[in-house]
Amino acid sequence: NTFGIDAAAIGNHEFDWSVDTLRARMAEAHYRFLAANITDTTGRARPDWAEPWTVIERGGQKIAVIGLALRATPTNTAPRNVAGLAFGDGAAAVKRVLPQARAAASFVIVVAHEGAFCDGGGEAAARPLTATACHGEILDVARRLDSGSVDLIVSGHTHSLVNTVVNGIPVVQARSSGAGIAVVDFVRGPGGRREVLARIETPYTDRVSPDPELQNLMALFKVGIENLTSRAIARIKADLRRQGDEYGLGRLIADAMRNVAKAEVAIVNNGGIRADLAAGTATYGDLYRVMPFQNRLLRLTVKGDVLRRALEHAVAGERPDGHVSGIELWYDPKQRPGRRIGKATLADGKGIEGGRSYTLAVSDFLATGGSGYTMLVGSPAVDVDAVDLDAFIQYLAVLRQPIAAPDDARWHKRGGGG
Repeated sequence: NTFGIDAAAIGNHEFDWSVDTLRARMAEAHYRFLAANITDTTGRARPDWAEPWTVIERGGQKIAVIGLALRATPTNTAPRNVAGLAFGDGAAAVKRVLPQARAAASFVIVVAHEGAFCDGGGEAAARPLTATACHGEILDVARRLDSGSVDLIVSGHTHSLVNTVVNGIPVVQARSSGAGIAVVDFVRGPGGRREVLARIETPYTDRVSPDPELQNLMALFKVGIENLTSRAIARIKADLRRQGDEYGLGRLIADAMRNVAKAEVAIVNNGGIRADLAAGTATYGDLYRVMPFQNRLLRLTVKGDVLRRALEHAVAGERPDGHVSGIELWYDPKQRPGRRIGKATLADGKGIEGGRSYTLAVSDFLATGGSGYTMLVGSPAVDVDAVDLDAFIQYLAVLRQPIAAPDDARWHKRGGGG
């Protein structure tokens, strides 16, 4: 509200605390939350709170804004929070409402919680890159629209720098967390021809004057939580950064989950590890930034074939998308997904037996199918009476200080290091 924005796409994190919480935030907002591709699971009706588009008037101009939610929302937030909802195809959703939006306004802008990546580093900040230098879901949406049928797409989700033109449609994304601001000018040329000039500006802190009213508000919040967030929890020997296919912070968290849950194996999805951890004293606030979702820690009982499917899912992409504990794995990324793991060795030196039962520590997010772990849904589960962050803190408390993260590789790529 203080920023004075006029519209926002509904993103996957809007569902982290249920639809009821989202609707409460909507009621407080002075701007519109938009998503044209959210319906019920039949695909025929949309929730009354899922507004597809709106019209904004500025300087005598009418601008229609169409929203798109992340299509992968059901696997990017707790599935229970989006039960009964479907997140449909973005291009089809835009096409459904575009005739009305175009008739109501001089400009049509799509604001989408779907992203992309561009090669070329910071070059895209100053000028659009060629479409061949960029790739991602929102660009696929643009290609499936009629050429030039919308005037601009403002994308998100991937936290990246995007500035390109696809199918005659400018597409921008200004990183994340205020690290960039996309500025797009529509310039009327000779004969009514319209030129679009897009750039991404970086708001360096020494060029920005803090807002006193907002500073005072934040100071009040800070005082209210400082006794908790400033509490020292552990000492960390060296910076723990989320770099490479596998990293020490992920191993440390996976070890914590397995030990606290008293399980044979643990899997932690990389999407749940949200920040690096600096060397020195780690406070509760530092650890909360690493694991902010407050997921419950569960101990599942799964058959060996289910465990193997879960581990295969972790290496279904270009690189491992999870960290493990209690197991060591050798995989070949050149094989088709589902058939990439050649060898698996548990802590007792044995392999995975398909018919045998194993205990597996995971968050309730994964246990209910989050991040695509649908093979775990319905597995017998025991709640170990701790959220993931508390389990991590409990584990850190018993380690020798300062803590050095485990450096033993657990994923071994065929033909590569590790």
